[in-house]
Amino acid sequence: MVTMETGMKDSLKASCLYGQLSKFQDRELTLYQSNAILGHLGHSLGLYRKDQQEAALLDVVNDVVEDLHCKYILLIYTNYEAGKEVYVKALPGYLKPFEMLLSQNEGGQAFIVAAWTPSLCSQPMWRASAPDPSSRHS
Repeated sequence: MVTMETGMKDSLKASCLYGQLSKFQDRELTLYQSNAILGHLGHSLGLYRKDQQEAALLDVVNDVVEDLHCKYILLIYTNYEAGKEVYVKALPGYLKPFEMLLSQNEGGQAFIVAAWTPSLCSQPMWRASAPDPSSRHS
């Protein structure tokens, strides 16, 4: 686990392929970049997809998240004071595609591509931080 304090150390950054986090170690495999890590975890834990259609939808959602992240990063690092009001006003529009996808799965009572997966909580590395499935709609 990397804390804010350890994440800022030059020695950790120097050990990363691109000089920045994210970095993930799974036995002998070391991965860099969030999307590669997400894909690996999804495949390793059997959560990535049930079919090609679901895989494509997951890829779309991941790309939209990346687009939103890029807008946020641009705001934070280039135009925060002058741009934050515009960004906050535009945010509901940015989030609309997620609301639409969520509403299409079990009438908005499930996740974007699947229902709650209790097996995820059984994975040792997730137990401490996994959400309580009974509280996911609150």
